[in-house]
Amino acid sequence: MTATIVRAKIRLGESSGPWRLLATLCLVLAIGTLARAAELRPVPGHPKLAEALSWGTRLAETDPVADQPDFVRLWAVPMTIDECSGTVDSCPDVRLYIALTSGDLGDRPTLYELPPAKGWAFLGWDKPPSPNIAGNTRFSIATALPDDQISDTARAHWKPTVYRVTVNLERGTFTTETAGSGARP
Repeated sequence: MTATIVRAKIRLGESSGPWRLLATLCLVLAIGTLARAAELRPVPGHPKLAEALSWGTRLAETDPVADQPDFVRLWAVPMTIDECSGTVDSCPDVRLYIALTSGDLGDRPTLYELPPAKGWAFLGWDKPPSPNIAGNTRFSIATALPDDQISDTARAHWKPTVYRVTVNLERGTFTTETAGSGARP
């Protein structure tokens, strides 16, 4: 209330040095009482979620207007933050999470995980069968090596695995095939 009266006097030209100081003090006090500090606390019991949100990379997601029945996102999440030191075994493993939802109100997302690999490369969405009675989303993804810090010899002997994945809200399946030696997905 005091701040309003003082502001009115300042607008009417009735202010002098003390009024201007009082008006400024009232405004600072009024604004100061609106702002409050609160302490953020860590969310306990979710270390994998923290890793996924901190280190994860979104490899792909379906276009919301695509011909896929569900909204799907693929996340590659390293199990540790480390570097390769020349050999394939020295590279950290990376989890691949598949999160999907129908997008309907009240829908609970489903989360799947493929076996860890040294890295992942998204190959593409497969066209769903017509009609897609089961509501399946299909895609292909391959294991991959990091681009750096792998010796040419190690890279030449490594064989990527291609996963053909089919998922819906109730279940997920995959088949695998191994590509030729030293191949890149």
